[in-house]
Amino acid sequence: MSSLNKPFSVYFSEMILAGFGAYSTGVNDHYVYAFSALAAVKLLDIICAYLIDPSYSVYRIEKERQISRVTMSFNILPHPDDEVVHALGVTASF
Repeated sequence: MSSLNKPFSVYFSEMILAGFGAYSTGVNDHYVYAFSALAAVKLLDIICAYLIDPSYSVYRIEKERQISRVTMSFNILPHPDDEVVHALGVTASF
């Protein structure tokens, strides 16, 4: 599973299982299976988040307190009024 698809597949699985569990609560016993599967998916998500290094450099900088680098980003964005918007971002761990 690629790192891009992993968060969305886990998120959609959680939402589908939670929705089905809430929809079927009180009607039949399927909600027990849905919430059990939701707990298993969430546990798997927590384990993966603990074991896999983050792919975003900004998150790694925020997570690793011993690194004291400043990350800068600059964007040039179009504006609806035919103007150009310049955006400058600075991220530093603290």
